[in-house]
Order: sequence, then structure tokens, then C-alpha cells
Amino acid sequence: MLPKVANHLFLQTSRAVALVQNQSGALRNVLQSGPAAGAGPSWSSTGTGAGPGGAKFHAGSKFYKGYTGAGRALTQANPSATQDGVTKADDDKEDIKASFVTPRHSSRTLARRHSFSLNDRDHIGAGVLHTVQLQLRERHTAAANKDQQDESTPDQEPRPLTAWSPFSLALENALSNKSTTTVLQHVRWLIDPSNESSLSFPEPTLLDFNQAIRALVAIGTASSAALIPQLYNALLQRGLSPNLGTLVNTIIGLTDRDREVKRALDVLSYRAKRRQLTAIGDLDNLADEEARLDSNHKATLLSEDNFAIAMRVFDTACVAHPASDAAKATKPLAFHFPINVYHGLLRSSAAHANIDAAIRVYAQLEARSQPPPTDLMFYYLLSTYVNAGDLAGAKEVFQEFRDLGARGSVIEVERQFPIKLRIWNVMIQGYFKAGQPAGALRLLETMMDSGKPEKGDLASIPSPASSTFTTIIGGFCNPASDVAQNPPKPDIKTALSWFDRLLQQPTASSHSDQPTQNPSRPDQLCWGIILDALVETSSEQTPYLEELNRLYDILVDCAPKDRLGVKISDSLMVLEANLRVLDEFAKVGQSMAATKEAEEATHTANYIGKHLRQVADQLVSVKPGKNLAKYKATVTKILSGYLNTVAVTHSSTRPLEPMLPTLPLVACLGSPTAPSIARPLLHTYMSTPQVLTSASDLETILLSALSLPVNSNVGSSIAGHPYTGLMSLLQAMSDAGVDLRLVSSKVQVALTDALYSNHGEREVARFLDGLGWSFNRLRMPLAERMDGEDSVPRTPTPPPPSAEFPPSPSQITIDSELSRQIDQWFPSHPSVTVNDSFNTVQAAISGKSPRYPHPATLGRLINGLGRAGNIAAAQSVYSIAQQVLFSPFVAQSPTWQSQAWFQIEDNMIIAYAHGGDMDTAFAHRNRITATGGVPSPDAYGSLIECVKDTTDDTSNAMALFTESQMLGTKPNVYLYNTIISKLAKARKADFALELFQQMKTNTSLRPSSITYGAVIAACARVGDAAAAERLFAEMTSQHNFKPRIPPYNTMMQLYTHTKPDRGKVLFYLNKMTEANVQPSAHTYKLLIDAYGTIEPVDVAAMEASFKRVESNPHVRLQGSHWAALINAYGCVMKDTNKAISVFDSITSHPSSQRGPTPLPDAVSYESLINVLVTRKRMDLAQQYLARLQASGVHMTAYIANLLIKGYAADGGIEQARAIFESLADPPSGVAAPGNHVPHESSSAPSTPPMSPGSVSYREPSTWEAMFRAELGNGDRDRAVALLERLKQRHFPEAVYNRIRGIMLDDAVAPWSQSATSSQPESP
Repeated sequence: MLPKVANHLFLQTSRAVALVQNQSGALRNVLQSGPAAGAGPSWSSTGTGAGPGGAKFHAGSKFYKGYTGAGRALTQANPSATQDGVTKADDDKEDIKASFVTPRHSSRTLARRHSFSLNDRDHIGAGVLHTVQLQLRERHTAAANKDQQDESTPDQEPRPLTAWSPFSLALENALSNKSTTTVLQHVRWLIDPSNESSLSFPEPTLLDFNQAIRALVAIGTASSAALIPQLYNALLQRGLSPNLGTLVNTIIGLTDRDREVKRALDVLSYRAKRRQLTAIGDLDNLADEEARLDSNHKATLLSEDNFAIAMRVFDTACVAHPASDAAKATKPLAFHFPINVYHGLLRSSAAHANIDAAIRVYAQLEARSQPPPTDLMFYYLLSTYVNAGDLAGAKEVFQEFRDLGARGSVIEVERQFPIKLRIWNVMIQGYFKAGQPAGALRLLETMMDSGKPEKGDLASIPSPASSTFTTIIGGFCNPASDVAQNPPKPDIKTALSWFDRLLQQPTASSHSDQPTQNPSRPDQLCWGIILDALVETSSEQTPYLEELNRLYDILVDCAPKDRLGVKISDSLMVLEANLRVLDEFAKVGQSMAATKEAEEATHTANYIGKHLRQVADQLVSVKPGKNLAKYKATVTKILSGYLNTVAVTHSSTRPLEPMLPTLPLVACLGSPTAPSIARPLLHTYMSTPQVLTSASDLETILLSALSLPVNSNVGSSIAGHPYTGLMSLLQAMSDAGVDLRLVSSKVQVALTDALYSNHGEREVARFLDGLGWSFNRLRMPLAERMDGEDSVPRTPTPPPPSAEFPPSPSQITIDSELSRQIDQWFPSHPSVTVNDSFNTVQAAISGKSPRYPHPATLGRLINGLGRAGNIAAAQSVYSIAQQVLFSPFVAQSPTWQSQAWFQIEDNMIIAYAHGGDMDTAFAHRNRITATGGVPSPDAYGSLIECVKDTTDDTSNAMALFTESQMLGTKPNVYLYNTIISKLAKARKADFALELFQQMKTNTSLRPSSITYGAVIAACARVGDAAAAERLFAEMTSQHNFKPRIPPYNTMMQLYTHTKPDRGKVLFYLNKMTEANVQPSAHTYKLLIDAYGTIEPVDVAAMEASFKRVESNPHVRLQGSHWAALINAYGCVMKDTNKAISVFDSITSHPSSQRGPTPLPDAVSYESLINVLVTRKRMDLAQQYLARLQASGVHMTAYIANLLIKGYAADGGIEQARAIFESLADPPSGVAAPGNHVPHESSSAPSTPPMSPGSVSYREPSTWEAMFRAELGNGDRDRAVALLERLKQRHFPEAVYNRIRGIMLDDAVAPWSQSATSSQPESP
């Protein structure tokens, strides 16, 4: 029986559907369907014949026989017939012969660019890892019923922890430490040990592969999903046969990732639609940037082929393996799959609208006698046909579900609300997609006539829920029809009629899927659908703008009682739709101010103003991140249009009334205020200045003025613009009686700086003399300012002046003109240098009437002199600054003196850090902290950047960064850049990425090209190519991107040495060229390596790259270029004679004597000795060692490492020991000098060159080489003694543990990575 309220709501006559089809009554007016649905132009009925899916899936096909025939003929379908190339099992073997998973393309699957590679890597959060350990131990993927398993079913019982292999234990340890990077490193080793040469484990077992796959499933990101098929293929390459657990976890991992991809694509599509709805004119920079990033992200997601690969694995598992004895025939492994595997495959089939895949999956399911199909399977199967636009097929599935449900042959999946309702909703959606709203309404009517169903009764008809009515309204708003001819258009009028009827209902929905016999008020999704539709329609039909505003007001009013949220995105979308009216008015011009257009604009502006306070409250609750920036940009656009309209149309008697609601919102946007807001805001205020009692409102007006030029007319399109600069505003406020004490000292200081920076001191003094007494707080010095009123964090109280500095003169003249003259060098000047400014200071204070610059100018000068390495001059300026700071003129203002003292001490930290005197830099840091102050982020950034030449720079840098955060220093871009760079160099990619994400999401800072370069380098150093590529693309899409050589070289080096791929090397070289970045010496070295070491070797291109260096006047030919040639010929092409010939030609080459370092240098010798050691030619290595010593070239630790390795391999352990003992140890905790050659482009002060006879110092790698040599020689006692010596050196614990861990390796050899033959070359 139709409930009374529904009866009244939906006009129950002789059935609503009959009205749609045959009558012209009330409901037809609601549907707006014309004379008869199916006959009019808006809707078309395709009938019940074959749908658009093609004859294969309609009458006469196996699928429909399976549904309509009593014997369910689909159970006889041969799934292998549709495998398209899956390798079949060997008929002579009972074991499964798995085929390699090769992605394939089909008309219904996502396109893929490369077999298993991904171009994107989502950020892997550590939060997901807490589930991985449990899954590795407990997850059991055997068949649902053990009684159904025959003897050939693989044993899937989890093994105890003590039975795990070393690899599995290491993986477990990585998971316990929540180190995602380490987990992925272990997986990459499992795929190919050469990927992670630092790891070493025994031959992996099937258990290791299964553990790794489960770990990747739990991580669930693009990177982990991309590794699953690679793991599967690696398993086969090792001769292992995948068991049930392997296949189950592989499919689950791929289909779970496919679901995430689908969700991400849906979000991107919705964002694109929202951008289109809210776009007014050209997209602003943020929206344009978001569109570009979304487009790149979408392309990356579409390139994933998870579903196609999952189906290949599934098809492989469906192959049965007959035997000569039928009793021993092996059933397909798919026969034992748990039901969630089928759910995942059918879910992906629905997402891809892939009917063919759904049939194959369902066919295998039908072949099993147990368990019966679930309602969730029918939901996915029906969704597949609906998404594919096959209404006839959808009807068959829907009817089969009802028939089987009536017989009790469908299992109900336990959910809070039954899947059955969703099945009916999807069928309604299918009718709308087919252009048959009448069919949808018939189903709704059937549901409304049903009684209350019992739980678990799949045969009963569900009552409609809120989601059902949302589906109906969504069908009218967005038909999304697959009808080829005369597709239906959105019927907003009908949707509005239904929506208004729902608004009349007394109760709100408790849950969108909660069936109820009485319709409920619209839910959150329904509101979103109708608002989107009205915004889209209002751009073409003005009447719908009024409907939009009406409904939005209702939403704001009823949201609390209906438990709804008013999202800021919806608020801004509605206000932007109204903004179009104001834009049209602005185009008409101010001369039309009294016209109808002006009245409409005033009405619209009033509507916008009514909701601005609400938007301000919403904006405050938005978490920092890219969405906040986007919302602020939108609010800026809305406010600009609103204020410009108000400035023209406001009442002359109450001009501030429409402006006041905007001030909290302007304050939320932060400083500086956008000029498009500041101009009309100041115009409106200046029209009739008055006292503002709210301190925040007063500060907003003043900060708006500070965002514009201080001493000039800002100009405006508004006639009669009275605002002519900051002074005019302050004069108007003083005349109106404004009390400046309401304003915080931070804003007062900003006003003071603006006045004195743009006007002469006497001019400012005369101006302030004419203002109210409270405006005297803006004078310099700030003698009358009360310390207790300071709302900004207090700077330190300076200690008394030191006796080492001369006493301050009784009178000091601080000259602003002198300060500007000295500051000319900062930040750069074509002719004035920092040393020139230092000379200017010396001349000014030595004159007959000494003049002194402002303390801030002296601080900047100290900073610049320190960076230039002129520490003596910096100390001299520091002495001058002490005289200024403790002079009576400055001391009379304690606040100013305190701030100035802090600036001087802070800049001394920076100066001495860059000057290389870290002890003095730390002494000045201690001076600040001892007085309760906190060094600036620039100071901490300088300390972090310049801490070096220790054995653990990174730990020291992290300690400094942690200290800065504990003291409350707010990081800036420079501080983030320096700490991320340190972490990148130490291969601590996890920490670097964490700080990078923190920088982007938790602050308002925008990463610079240097930031991106550092984090890209961090990912590249650990071999995370996907993340490096994603970050590189993100970097180049930033509007503040400034191309620099390091990121391009980093990407080229990644694909030259870590992930060899010459195509990618050349790709980033082309990107470099497109960005007009000139290749460096290191770029050419990488090119030579790319052509000379990556197979197939291209000798001609390698030599051509070398010649390009020779002929380039801007790049010097270096030892690294010769070393690259030598390495390619000797180690890769195994042509020792050619390598020697190239080395011997260096001396006579014209470039060898032109550079600062004669060639061949240590790098050249190192390359040749490496060739000779690799080729087992120690007789020649000794000869060239003698040449090195005779030439005076400094022997580095890395040359010694090679010799130790070579002698040990050649049986000369005593010679290896002699080489090791000939080296010295640097002081404890200090890095070994003289072993590293800086890049040509390095801007850092290089270490002075080592003299020919200087001592060579050991590196940690030298200890490791000798340690391996002793173990390889079988002398364990000597190795232990070496370990004790190493421990006494106090190296970082990680270094000690890595070398000590070599003793646990059963396969220790003198050279662990040599790819040479076992026999030496003939002399």
C-alpha cells in the first residue's frame, strides 16, 4: 500500500507511469516529457530488444542461455577460449605451468603506455603499514572450505616466525619500523638483486614472494601495485610455481589498486566539472595549475593496467590440468579462490564496463557448486551492464537476481544496509541512461508499494531510501545517456519539482541507504547534485539563478537539523554563479548606475554580502594546503567583484554598511591584501572615513593600504577615487578620531617602516606632528611604545656591551640616506659590491661629522661580508654595530634596541657559518638563546648548510633542525631547502619526503626549484624513479619554476646509473634544452656514460658526446670525461688495450694543461686502475700506480680501495694490507679530506687541493674493502681486529653496523659486485 505521505507527494492516480506514457496530466508536467514519453524529443524508449552491447551478448548468446535456461548453460562455458594468448598448461605435468603476465589492451580496459611501469607514485603514508605485519603473519588465502580442497591444493597455512627465511625476517623488521622505503627496497631486490646491491640474502623461496606480495597489497599505492606483476614474473623466472596464495594476493592487490584508481579518476572528473562550473573568463593561475596537474595525474592513472593484468592472472588460474588418470586430474586453482577475489574482479569489471570480463569471471564462479552467488556479485554484474549502456542485459541480470533470490539461492553479504537496495537503485539508473525514465519510475512505484521487507529476504522488494530519490533526481539532472540519436537533455524543471516535494517532508534521512516507507528530506549527495545542475543551467538561463539562491538559503537554514554540512566549495560555487551578474554589470560601465542592470547588480551584491560572514567562518576551518590556496583565490575573485560593485552602487549616506561584512573575510585571506580587493576597499572607506571600534577591522584597512604603493596614487577604474597613498589614509583616520593604540605593535612597526622607507625622516616627522597624539607611536625611534603592549613575540633583552668594543659616542647620527646608499649592494647590483658598501661605512664613520647607518643595514652588511668570505670586515662592522646599539639614541627605545641587537647577532651566525668558522657561529647562537631569544630560520639554515667535513653531517644537521623546531623557529623556504638537501645526500629519502610534504601542506610556503631539486635527488639516490619523475613534473608545472641544471642532471644520472634507460636520459636532456639550460661538464659526463655503459652500447654517439665537450668553449674537459671513456672501453666493452690507449693520450691532449688541475688527475687514474682490477691485470695496475706516484697526483682512498680489492683477489693479501696501512685516519669525527673532487658547477667553497706528497686518508669504504679482503682470505681474526679498530674511530653506528654485517654474509668475497670473468687476461 502506498503510504499516505507518498500518495500525496507523488500524485498517485492510476499509476504514475501510466501518466508518463499515456496522459498529459500533472505528473507529465513534472516530467516535462511532452505529449508522450518515448514519442517526444526529450526522451526515447529503446524497447526491450537487444541493447547496444552487440549481438554477442543478447538473444542466442551463451550468457543469455545461462540466465534463461534451466540448466544455466553458462556453467559449460570454456573460459580459456577468451584468454587471448595465455600459455596453456603442459598436458604431461600435473603442476600448474603459469604464464608470464603480459599486459594487453582491449576495447574496454584502460590504455597503458608501458608494460609494468608507472609514471606516478602516490605518497606512501606510514599509517598503512601497521596492518602489513598482521597480514604477513595471519592472512590465509586457502579455499573457503577445506573439505573442497583436493590433494593438489597448495598448503597455505602460515609458517611460524622461526621458520621464516632471512629475507622474510628482514622484511618483517622493516615493517615493524614502519619504513616504507625499506620495504620497497626489499621487494625490488626480490625482483632483481642488482636493483639493490646493498642487500644480500639467500635464494628466495615461494614464501618470500608471497610475503612480499602481501606487503605490497597492504601498502596499496601506485608504486606497490606496479611491483606486483614484476614480482609475479620474477617468481616464474626463478623456476617457482605460484600457489593459491600467490594468485589470490596478486589479484586482490591489483583489483584493490584498480578501485583506488577509479576513485581517484572520479575525484578528478568531479574537480574538472567544478572548475568548468565556476570558471569566469580565463582560469586564474591556481585553477590553471590545478587543471594541468590533474590532467597529468589523470594520464598517469589511465596508464595503469591493473585490471587487465589481474584478468590475465585469473585466466591463468582458470586452466585445468588433466592427467593420464582422470582421478588425479587437477582442478583449476581458481576453483579454490575465496569469494572476495570474485568480488574484486567483478567490481573492476563494473568500473571498466567490461562485459566480456564479467562473463568470464561469473562463468568460473558458476562452475563451482558452492558457495552460491552473493548479492554483491549481482550488484557488480548489474553495474557492469548499466555502465556499458546495455539495458537489455541489465534487465536479464536484474530478473535473474530476483528469481534466484526468491528461491533462496543468493547469499546476502553482511552489511549495515542490504545490497539489495543498491541493486534496485542501479537498475533505476540504467533506465535513465537508456533514455527510459518511465521504466525508472515504474521501479520506484513498485518499491513504494512494497511493505517493510524482512532482513535477509532477498525475494522481497525493498522500500526506497534517500539514495533512491537521489538517483531519480540525478537521472533527471544528468541523464548521461548512451542513446546515440536524440539523447535526453537535463530536465532541471522536473528535478526541481521532485526536490521541492522532498523538502516538504518532515524527517531527515538517517542514512542514505536506509529503506523507509516514508520519503525523507534530501541527503547531502542530493543537495550536491541539484546545486551543481542549477549552477550549470544558471549560466544560460537567469531564472535558475534565483532558484539556486533560494535553495542555497534553504540549505544553510536546514543544514543543522538535517545533519548536513554546508561545504565551502558549495558556498563559493554559488557565490561565483552570482558573480557573473556583477561581471556583466562591470562590462556595461559605471554610467549605467541608475539602470535596471544596476538594480540587478545591487540585488546580487546584497545576496553575496549576506553570505560573506559564513564564508569567512568556513575558510578559517580549512586545513592548510593546496585547497586553502585555491579557496583563497576564489574568495579573492568574489570579493573583488563584490567590492567594486559596492564602490559604485553604495548609498551615499551609509557607505560602509556593505563593506563591513567583508573585513573578517579579507583578514582571513592574510597579508598582503590583493590589490583588486585593497583598491575598492580603501575607496569605500575614504568616501566617508569613520571610527572602527574593532581592532581587527582597523588592521585590515591598514594592511590593505600597505599592500599598495605607499606614496603614489594607485589608480583605479572607479571614478573619483580618493585614495592617494598611505599618508592620505592616516590623515583621514586621524581626522575621524581613530585611536591607533587599538592596532598591534606588529602593524605599527610595518607602518613605521613603510613611512620611513618611502619618505625622508624630516618629512615623516612633520607629517606625524599634524596627526592625533596616538599616531606619534609611528615615529622612529619608537621611544613612546610600551613594551607591555607588544603583541609579537619578544626579542631577547641584549646583555651589556662588551669591554672589547670601544664605547659608544655620546651622540650618534643615524642617516637614512647613508643606509640606502650602503644597501645598494643588496641583494645584487651590477656594479656595487658588498666590499664597496663596507668601504662606504668606513668612510662615513671616519668623517669630520660621523654618520652611521641603521642597525638593520649593518646586519645585512655583516651577512653579505660573511658570505663573501671577508670575516675580518664582518667583525669590523660588528664592532661598529655595538657602538650604534648601545648609543643613547637607540637605548632610549628598549624595544627597538632589542630587535636591532637580535638582528646583528643573528646575522653574525650567518656570516661566520658561511665563512667556515662554525665555532664562532655557534657562540653567537648561544648569545641569542642565553637571553631567551630564538635564532631566525635563515640562521639555522646557514648552520645546517655549512656543517660539513664531519663523519656524520646529516645527524648534526638533523639535530640543528630539531633544535630550531623545539625553540619555536618557524621554518622558511631556505631552512627547508637546506635540511632536505642534507637528507637527500645521506639517502634518507623518507625524512626528506616527509619534510617536503610538511612544507607543502602545513605551511603557506611554496617549494622552490631548489626544494624540488633536493627532494628529487633524495628519491633518485634510493632508486625511486616513479617518485622522482612525479616530483620533476610537479616542479616544472609550478608557476614560480626557474630552470636550474641540478634537477636535470639528477634525472639523467638516475637513468644512467641507477635505473639504466638511455631513452629517459635523452628525454631529460631534451627537457633541459627546451628550458634553455646550458649543459654542464657533469651533463656531458652522464651522456658519455649513457652511450658507453647502457646496452646496446653506442660507441659512435659516446665519442661524439666527448667531442662536444672538446668543442664547447663554456665547458672545460675534465678528468671525469676521460674516466667515463676509459670505463666504457675497459669495463663494459672489455677492451683493456683501448682503455689504456685513451688514458695514455690524455697527457698530449691540448686541454690537459689548460685547466687548474693538470691531467690525468686522480679521477682518471682511478678509472684506469678500476679497469685493470676488474680485468685481473694487477701487473699493469702496479705499473700505473708507480706512474701516479711519480707524477705527484694525490692518491685518493678510492684508488686505494681498488688496489686492496685487486691485490686480495690476486692472492696478494700482504700487498693489500700494505696499501691499507699506508693510509692515515683523520681526526675522530672529522671527514677524510682530499678524496672528493667537487663538480665544476659547485658554488660551495672547495677544499684546498692536496699537495703531491700529502697523506691519503681512509674512508669508511676503505675499511670495508680491507674487511672483505681479510674475510675472503679466510683470516677471520684479522677481520675482527679490523672491526675493533673501526669501532674506536667512532664512525656513525650505521657505518659500523653495515661493515660488521658483512660477517653474517655467507657469500663474502673480496669483490662483491664484480662482473668479470674468472680468469685474468693474458698480458
